[in-house]
Amino acid sequence: MILNKPATYSAIFFFLYILTLDTNCLSQSRKYLVYKGNKEIGVLTINKKNISDEEHFRIESDATFRVVFEFSTQFTMDAVFKAGKLKSSYTKNILNDSERESTLIELENGKYKRLKDGEDLDYLDIKHPEYSMAHLYYQEPKNISEVFSERFGEFLSIKEINPSEYELTLPDGRTNIYTYKNGRCSEVKVNHMLATLYFKLVQ
Repeated sequence: MILNKPATYSAIFFFLYILTLDTNCLSQSRKYLVYKGNKEIGVLTINKKNISDEEHFRIESDATFRVVFEFSTQFTMDAVFKAGKLKSSYTKNILNDSERESTLIELENGKYKRLKDGEDLDYLDIKHPEYSMAHLYYQEPKNISEVFSERFGEFLSIKEINPSEYELTLPDGRTNIYTYKNGRCSEVKVNHMLATLYFKLVQ
């Protein structure tokens, strides 16, 4: 099967752009400052729009820090849920202005196809995701044991380790910690491959 990558990407992003023009959409934004230790090194912004029976998420992060050498990282994610189930998602990681990885997932004839790095196409043998990484910033994962990762295309284990504090286990064994106050994600401890980072909610 041949996938028209440019056309597919264009269709997704054009659709998301049109939604930003719809003033009738219910929009919720979150902003987090990114820290390495006590030093502010970047920002993470998240936006969720509800329209009809769809949820549209947009996540963007940009951070620059030094570990012997200076590193600049950017991450973007777009995800669409229809009637509470994943319809499509696209994630991209950039390190020092070079794309490290990208993942496109789309629902097609009841199955999810995944395109990794614009080249490797496969199909995921999974149930329809209802709660994903994007939801973690808007909905505390009470009574939830697994979270779908738009980046990895698989379900990740999550557990409550303290009241309103949850540990998410990544495929490589690293863990991230999500902390909630009044049901809102107030802080995320991210064990990045290069350093430990903290996302702290400011609005």
